[in-house]
Amino acid sequence: MKTKLLILVILVSSTMNGQSFFTTEINDTIFCENISISNRFLKFSNIKTGNDSKIDLEKVTGYYLERENVFFQKKEFKTRTGFLGLGKDLKDAQGFSELIIEGKIKAYRGETFANDTGAAMPQLLNQWYIEKGDLFGEAFIADYDSGSMRLDRASFGQLNREFFESLISEDKIALVAFKNIKNHGNLPQLLKILNDYNSRDFRRNDENKINVDSAKIVLFRDFGKELKDVMRISVNGIKYELERNSKLELKIPSNLKSEVCIENSSNNYCMILSSSMSYPKYYRLKLNKKSVAYIDKVNGHSSYYQTRLDYYDERANQ
Repeated sequence: MKTKLLILVILVSSTMNGQSFFTTEINDTIFCENISISNRFLKFSNIKTGNDSKIDLEKVTGYYLERENVFFQKKEFKTRTGFLGLGKDLKDAQGFSELIIEGKIKAYRGETFANDTGAAMPQLLNQWYIEKGDLFGEAFIADYDSGSMRLDRASFGQLNREFFESLISEDKIALVAFKNIKNHGNLPQLLKILNDYNSRDFRRNDENKINVDSAKIVLFRDFGKELKDVMRISVNGIKYELERNSKLELKIPSNLKSEVCIENSSNNYCMILSSSMSYPKYYRLKLNKKSVAYIDKVNGHSSYYQTRLDYYDERANQ
């Protein structure tokens, strides 16, 4: 009976919670429908009136597409590698892509495009880009399971080994781990090398401990093939516990990095992340029955996750 009730709640709530939105340079969040981009404008429909409007793309810092469940952020860069035949030293380029990994090395998925007046709507492309300091380039192509865009089920191919190795060249631990990586394989294995690299850099960097403006993030455990035991986690050294099917809301720095680790995992999984003053960020923490952990950045604004997170609140209050 409880299962049927939960399914009904999900079906009813999916039409209430799911909304696209975009964020602006003054940290406004505008909920809307039918987002599209053309001729330097982001076009959208007002939810209440249904009227069409537009905003100069220069004023937009990012936008969330409810149907695709992806949040694109504006990204500008000076140069990139010539991988995948996209040309060398493309200057003054910009576009929108989704930031997946934060830290000294950043990883993005999506599309970037050169400045022009006819920029099309970014597609859910398979290209992944990696950035470190002034270096920015295409690193590999990802293949998702049944088009779901889930990172934990994705694989990678066409790995740009020379570029990748140049980014981690000073970290012997990362280099050794990368030597065992083939040119194609499971995406989580490749992303863990980047997350581990960032964690080691974070622990060496004292400036990360400065007290700054903070905003909310949401850490949660979802159902399915999870270890029954409590998950022990730490956020910047502070200990927390997370039961199955529960969530934890915290405030962390918005313009400096934080480290989240799953303490009782067999693979010592950690991730560097930050909060946003414009919108809350969501991360799903997984710990399977073999105590192998994984941290997955998800778009918790979707109708599915909003319903699940509301359900966790109800369980906590019972």
